[in-house]
Amino acid sequence: MIAAFICLNAVLIMSGYAEQAHIFNTNGSAMLVDDSGSLLIGPGLFSDLVPLDGQGLYAAMPSDGTLWAVVNARGDSLTGFDYSRLEYDGGRIIFCREGMWGVMNADGEAVIDAQYTSIVPAGNGNYLALRTYPLDDLPDTLWLVGPDGAASECESAAVMPLNPVSDGMMPIMDSLGRYGYVAPDGSYAIKPYLVYGGAFQNGRAVAATDEGFGLIDTTGNWVIAPGYDRIEMCPAPGMPVIAVTKGRVDLIDPKTGRGIKRFRGSEADAAFAGNAVLLRLDGELSLVDAIGDTLYSAPHDAVWLHYENGSVIVERSPSTEKPFAALLAGGRESEPFQYMTFAGTAEENMYYICASYETTPVSYEAYGLTFYDETPGTRRYRLMDSEGVILDGEYASLTRTAEAVLTAETDSWIGLIRPDGSVIIRLDKEE
Repeated sequence: MIAAFICLNAVLIMSGYAEQAHIFNTNGSAMLVDDSGSLLIGPGLFSDLVPLDGQGLYAAMPSDGTLWAVVNARGDSLTGFDYSRLEYDGGRIIFCREGMWGVMNADGEAVIDAQYTSIVPAGNGNYLALRTYPLDDLPDTLWLVGPDGAASECESAAVMPLNPVSDGMMPIMDSLGRYGYVAPDGSYAIKPYLVYGGAFQNGRAVAATDEGFGLIDTTGNWVIAPGYDRIEMCPAPGMPVIAVTKGRVDLIDPKTGRGIKRFRGSEADAAFAGNAVLLRLDGELSLVDAIGDTLYSAPHDAVWLHYENGSVIVERSPSTEKPFAALLAGGRESEPFQYMTFAGTAEENMYYICASYETTPVSYEAYGLTFYDETPGTRRYRLMDSEGVILDGEYASLTRTAEAVLTAETDSWIGLIRPDGSVIIRLDKEE
């Protein structure tokens, strides 16, 4: 059995990376490591760490507890371990303690007492909040809470907990199940009449009436008239809206509502894949760009395409013993693997996590198919570069935890590495 870690090795410090902190979870302990491999918060203090502000504040759970505290990058506690939830709000921290919500400043001092059943930031230091139980069928009056905690009753009411405010609008549902929107001061911006109202994003929101789904602007006017079975917006800039109805996929400009390109098929569906659109037309898969031009047409036996930063992973049927392969330069495929996912980029090159394991074939004669059951304990991970070259090193586990950072485990150590295999920090195991 592995009882503890006895050695700490910070090796292969890479140049060209900005200094940043990485959370490293292993052996039931959460640590904080800087980009050079130095420990900022060592093992044994916390069972979990979650970044709050990206500037050195963290939510931390102690090794012997289940509640959270606010700590700094040295592990110093700014509050007691008293909170079930901590959420950052641009200079302040929204907290939940014993089922009630309040707000503290970055020093851990309460500025709005925990007296609300739901609270969300509304901009300019203000908040929208509820004081009554939000999970029943009764309408709950909204309260506008100022930066100093002073509260005033709003004209609007909501059923269910509050949603985040985005683009100065918050969707709410009334007691009749209709959706509308309120402004940051709690007044109605769009009175409830919709079957569904989603969050606003760049001045647009997916909404629906009895006629189907469409797209509205912040005045409540329809940019895309309701009538689709499904509409999806992409957070990536410059991407179209996907609008799906029977036998048709439309790519539509969310600013103007004008159609960009239409695809037809007896079976037609689509989804976003990063900054590309994954199309499924009559069982065939392809990737298209923001104007609908084809980036890649998959082979007929592909069941899914994974896309990131211009790189493609082809996934075939689970009845294929090694269903995953990466698309390399010139259109050739990499060596196949039982499992593959993106490791991330380093020096603008894409790397892949690849896994192989022993299998036992299982035949399903009624369907004429054979599936391959994984033999427990045989899985091993490798890294592959964008040329399809397998890098040195084999891992018992390899998990992408953040952009360009992986948690790696071998038979002798656990650590953080980059997608190119370079080590940030390594903790040697004691047998």
